[in-house]
Amino acid sequence: SWNKGAERIYGYSAEEVVGKHAAILTLAEHANEIARIMEKLRRGERIEPYETVRVTKSGERILISLTVSPIRDENGRIVGASAVGRDITERQRSEEKLRVQENRLRQLIEQLPAALWTTNTGLRITSCTGVVWATLDWNREQMVGMSLFEYFQTDDPHFPPLASHLRALQGE
Repeated sequence: SWNKGAERIYGYSAEEVVGKHAAILTLAEHANEIARIMEKLRRGERIEPYETVRVTKSGERILISLTVSPIRDENGRIVGASAVGRDITERQRSEEKLRVQENRLRQLIEQLPAALWTTNTGLRITSCTGVVWATLDWNREQMVGMSLFEYFQTDDPHFPPLASHLRALQGE
């Protein structure tokens, strides 16, 4: 069968698709994918949901999250497959844009003429960045895990940099 969602995703009407081989939705480089899936189904193997590239009626490549299940007859024999696909092309594009933006931001932060760090609630450094660390002869491996008390070489919680961190932990 072919529903309205499939029509919207792929651009084919039910009349154009029902009865045709699923290969019309598959790229040439993925030609054996359907055969592999059907062989797994014949052997009774479970098909884990997966992502794949499909092609629409207009020739556009789209990324699909696909779930395939066997169709059995009244005797339990596998006679076909049911596939449910979700178009995740936009999600993938958004994720890629986010990765690019995060990478740019990370590069910018790493080049700041500053010493930046994050800490856990125990004031142990969990990450650090900034070009100042190199001028101070410190590296990430030395810093991560170090307590701010160790870094500032004091156990005075009223020492201004420590006091500001402690206030931040209390939501001030």
